[in-house]
Amino acid sequence: MLFRETEMAALEALLFVAKEPLSCERLAEILAMNQEDVTELIRDLRESCGSESRGLTVAEVNGGFRLATKPEVAPYIELLYKQPATGLSGAALEVLSIVAYRQPVTRGEIEFLRGIQSDTAVATLAEKGLIQEVGRKEGPGRPVLFGTTERFLTHFGLLSLSDLPALHFEQVEEAAEGPGGASGRASGGDAAGEKTAGEESAGEDTGREDTAEENTIREVGAGKAGARGTESTVREDIAGEDEEDSPGQDTTAENTVPEDAVKSTPLAEK
Repeated sequence: MLFRETEMAALEALLFVAKEPLSCERLAEILAMNQEDVTELIRDLRESCGSESRGLTVAEVNGGFRLATKPEVAPYIELLYKQPATGLSGAALEVLSIVAYRQPVTRGEIEFLRGIQSDTAVATLAEKGLIQEVGRKEGPGRPVLFGTTERFLTHFGLLSLSDLPALHFEQVEEAAEGPGGASGRASGGDAAGEKTAGEESAGEDTGREDTAEENTIREVGAGKAGARGTESTVREDIAGEDEEDSPGQDTTAENTVPEDAVKSTPLAEK
């Protein structure tokens, strides 16, 4: 079906100004078209953006569509914002990997698995929009549950959480043991919140090996586990080093979200 130029222009404008990805259903409602025609229109717009002279492309995110910049123009965007895209700290990546694979998860459960207080890392990830409160756990105190956000998906180039690489059974069993060999999911979570002040101020370096979740998140960020790299977060709210969780932490932790995992910039904020 051949579409009028006005329909193509309207679609492009909608994807440009929308703060969140727009579904085919929503676009069909706005454009007064059926969803099949909208799907075809999106395909035509994507092909139109395929030219090397175009800096934008149509990105699919979590069942919706939005305009995003192409990876090739990321260096120029970094210059615009005067700071290159830098990775998350080791502490933040560790917390993010736990939330990604075990969500919904409480702060206490995160701290039990890490063996250290994680307030700073959790707050930093929430501030950057990578995790959010998703509810409260039933039980004493009804602690807050955390999960990943849509921005987490776009940051790592994932269409949905189902695109996270599956962990091998042996890795899951090993990771589930947690510090001291106890089950790390539910039984230790609440107990972790009752640590003494001395325990909470202990250093970061516990000598443990990286968890299966953290290693897989590293692979996704590096483009080794199927990441699509559709969108970038080079703005000041993503870029920069995260503060460590305690004075005793190793501050030389390698940044673990490489530049090629965040190569295009969303246009949600105008």
